[in-house]
Amino acid sequence: MYVVLINPKFPNGHVDFRPPLGILYIAASLKKSEIEVIIIDENILDNPKLTIQQALKKKPICVGISSILGSSCQEALKTSKLIKELSPDTKIVLGGVWASLQTDIILDSGFVDCICLGDGEETFREIVEVYHFKRDLNQVQGVVFKNHKNEIVTTKQRSEYFDLDNLPQLPYSLVDLSKYQSRRSSSFFQFPYTRLLSLETSRGCGFRCSFCSNAATRRPYRAMSPETTLRHLVDAQRAGADGVAVVDDNFFQDHERASMILKKIKEEKLGLNLSFLIRADYLVMQGLPFVELLEEAGCKMVLIGAESGSTRILKNIIGKKSSTQNIHNANKLLKHSKIKGVFGFLIGLPQEKIFDISSTFKSCFQILRQNHNSRVTLNKLIPLPKSPILQDCFSNGLVEPKTLEEWIKLEDPRWERNTVYIPQKISTWFENHRKYFDFLRSYRFENWHDSKKDCRYKLKAWFKYNRLNLFFTLNHYLLKFTHR
Repeated sequence: MYVVLINPKFPNGHVDFRPPLGILYIAASLKKSEIEVIIIDENILDNPKLTIQQALKKKPICVGISSILGSSCQEALKTSKLIKELSPDTKIVLGGVWASLQTDIILDSGFVDCICLGDGEETFREIVEVYHFKRDLNQVQGVVFKNHKNEIVTTKQRSEYFDLDNLPQLPYSLVDLSKYQSRRSSSFFQFPYTRLLSLETSRGCGFRCSFCSNAATRRPYRAMSPETTLRHLVDAQRAGADGVAVVDDNFFQDHERASMILKKIKEEKLGLNLSFLIRADYLVMQGLPFVELLEEAGCKMVLIGAESGSTRILKNIIGKKSSTQNIHNANKLLKHSKIKGVFGFLIGLPQEKIFDISSTFKSCFQILRQNHNSRVTLNKLIPLPKSPILQDCFSNGLVEPKTLEEWIKLEDPRWERNTVYIPQKISTWFENHRKYFDFLRSYRFENWHDSKKDCRYKLKAWFKYNRLNLFFTLNHYLLKFTHR
């Protein structure tokens, strides 16, 4: 049996700096069942079409394609269309969060035969076997497809989630790791690495932030054991990685497990540069000793979902169950270490007021001032299908998108167009203050503390930051007194 797995192009010319992790997990499961696999990452190929043509000559049982957002799903459908033109009888299976949330739109395209819902390691393997032995897809749990009557069929949800401890060694040999060398000047916040790999040691999250895919899919939390996690970290190191991005939605949900893993990494002296996603309130609750443990284990960066500089938005709209004070306390804690904190913020949320957005800008400036090693990311909300916050968008005037193109229009992280659920007066205020938004988005590349920069550059960057910070602070407090 022979299968092709494809990672489609990222939209807008973006190139990832890591091999596609989800596809590697699927490939590991297939190889364990002695199914031959080829991985095609369109993002690192000069001529993806030629590579796909060559792969199709071997008559694969099916082709699996991943998708994350609507825009990446659009690229996946372009690839699906190409495959159907080259080999009409080849079965195509889509997987990923967005595919799982918008099955009808994808199947109605006519280029996809089946959608794999949720975890794909076991489901996709069963799909391959069904296609190989020409059985009925109804036998597979957790799939959506069109039957011979052109009716959309959704099979029973899988009764059990994939046990991550059963994940075999990841087949790094199936990808050309040399194509993923460091691009420090433009990628991953200058995280120190020559070759960076990703690892997911747990899935799901006990929290239900209203914008998050976990709130839409409601995946329960489950995790690898510390022993399995360490084994995969060693495998990554043997594959030539000096950096590993742990991409769990909530690695620290099980504190005892997380602490045990960090202590094992420290004891084994792996020497890997690590990054984690972490909640600000958790970091503050654990305190300085935990920050020291993180640093001793090799953590160089933590990504913190700050979300908003407005406590009202955090608690009432996002459901974060945190506060802006936790965000700033976490930033102060990290100042005692060499760990870089990257704080992610969102604006353009339904029911957000001008003062809420201004408070978010103010928090960003404050984080950069308090800790010169910290960074911020600032993006406009992308409402996901079936997420709770999408209902708030509907209540504020958004008409539910019916096509893939309509969904993609909502993917506007740089706020380059107006959105119907955001009042016009807020959009107007934002346009008048866009220079602050653009500065904060680009600040990660304009650091006057960089020892490699000359004095003229540092002075110019320092002056720019302080000038904008002063003008914005005055503007913010004027807003506060006018209660906007």
